[in-house]
Amino acid sequence: MSALLPEFLIELLSPSSTSPSSTSPSSTSPSSTSPSTSLSRFRDAKYFDKNVIGIIEQFARTELVIKLGPIWRGRLCVNQADTNMFVSFDRKIHVYDKKFNLVEIPFGIQEGEVAWADEKCVLTTASAYRNLVMVTENQSYLIGRYKIHTLNDAVIDPMTGMIYVADGSTTHKIFVFNKKRELVFQFGERGEDPGQLYRPHRLAIEGDRLYVLEEYNHRVSVFSIGGEFLFCFGSFGSENENFYNPSGICLSAKEIIIADTGNNCLKIWSKEGEYLRSYGQIGSKVGQFWHPIDVRIYKSKYIAVLETGNSRLQILDWK
Repeated sequence: MSALLPEFLIELLSPSSTSPSSTSPSSTSPSSTSPSTSLSRFRDAKYFDKNVIGIIEQFARTELVIKLGPIWRGRLCVNQADTNMFVSFDRKIHVYDKKFNLVEIPFGIQEGEVAWADEKCVLTTASAYRNLVMVTENQSYLIGRYKIHTLNDAVIDPMTGMIYVADGSTTHKIFVFNKKRELVFQFGERGEDPGQLYRPHRLAIEGDRLYVLEEYNHRVSVFSIGGEFLFCFGSFGSENENFYNPSGICLSAKEIIIADTGNNCLKIWSKEGEYLRSYGQIGSKVGQFWHPIDVRIYKSKYIAVLETGNSRLQILDWK
């Protein structure tokens, strides 16, 4: 077994354990399975949902698949220290450490979707995705109440502490709050012209730029952190430079990676909006995707892809 696998998974995947081929997430529950002692401590934990088996199959040295229950919507988040990955799906939250062990959810968060996290706070959704909540060790704060109608994403600028929130289906705006959680300004309006937005779905921030992934305009619009439109790239279609309802975005050191949901692949672009390459195709094998809805770089060498069609999280070597 590869050293990459946690100890409890090595036990699970050993010949004496239940094999993945004879166990399916839809037919097995903790009460009907005799898991190893190490695995049972996760299944018995209050944060581990009884309907999710969470078996990790080893396909290669650095290619893992985490099987989840049926996924209707979800997101990935890697904390600012790059030590934990938050996997949110259908209001459930799992947290994995750098060795892909399940760990406790910080600050006692019970459900929602984690959009952003560091060691001091977590931004998560609440109340049917209408409210953004900042959760700290001692207190929770509601952000943008009665202003945000359909919360799609939120990020914090690590340089200024400003909070950027995408209102995806009602106003089609980006709301910006200061450290005191006060609304400072907003920008954007519904439309298809450059600078306009149509369902801003995911956000990414780096330096003085805010990248806005628009699901219904099938593109990425790039703004300054002050809300000035800079440029956009992508359009509807199935060719290399097209997107079809893209749902996930992340930034590596030199590139932008997009989860092109409708085209069942990842698209890689330069940070100036130049198409570079694509990765993957529709399928259920390792490196294939079926409705990838989010993507993240983890530990600077892995790429995590959350898929609704395959109900799984893939961890792939990324170089």
